[in-house]
Amino acid sequence: MEAEGFSRTIKDDDGTEYRLPTAEYNLIGSFRRKEVLDKAKSAADGTGKKYFILVTESKGRTWAKLKRV
Repeated sequence: MEAEGFSRTIKDDDGTEYRLPTAEYNLIGSFRRKEVLDKAKSAADGTGKKYFILVTESKGRTWAKLKRV
């Protein structure tokens, strides 16, 4: 996933970085959902494992109890 530009962390407004839950990934940029799906599929296909992908578009997030990096 990292090779496709995805990250396992997110940052808050102060720049503090937090680890995402298992199997959650973040991609920042100007992409269409289909482009993100294609990137995720490419990365997942390389694992040889069964996978499921859900792509969502976000204008912001709120979270609780994520671990700091």
